Amino acid sequence: MSKCLKRWAKQVALAVTMIYLSRGRAFDADIHNKASQLIKSTEGFASPLRAHLHHIVVAYLVLEDEPVAQGLVRLNANQQALVQEKFWKSAYTYLGGLVMEAPEEAKRARGLYDAMKAQQPFLTSSEDIPYVVLLGRREGNLKERA
Repeated sequence: MSKCLKRWAKQVALAVTMIYLSRGRAFDADIHNKASQLIKSTEGFASPLRAHLHHIVVAYLVLEDEPVAQGLVRLNANQQALVQEKFWKSAYTYLGGLVMEAPEEAKRARGLYDAMKAQQPFLTSSEDIPYVVLLGRREGNLKERA
């Protein structure tokens, strides 16, 4: 793992290590590098998946139960659903898409985001997208959850 992680920033290497440890899985540099190449070959040059989020997303996709290519398609569909719900396309929409189970969750996330923004307009930002995706899964009154 150390050879593969040498060229990454320490924070990214630590995040990837924690992802593998939290899932109880060993790091496999060959599998990680193959998934990394798949993302680099399919994503656009300016995509956050090719920049600072790259190795974190690779780790998540490698550890999923589905093949990496399918996970990447699902991630992009989820991220597009968030953009269609008028979230700004950013690294946060990709993180939100990573934790989404289906594109249909985007509408609930938007409703919760709007409720949060109404109550705390100066504190709610794009950084809250992954948070509202996760909270959007819960049942209950939007205003109470906001």
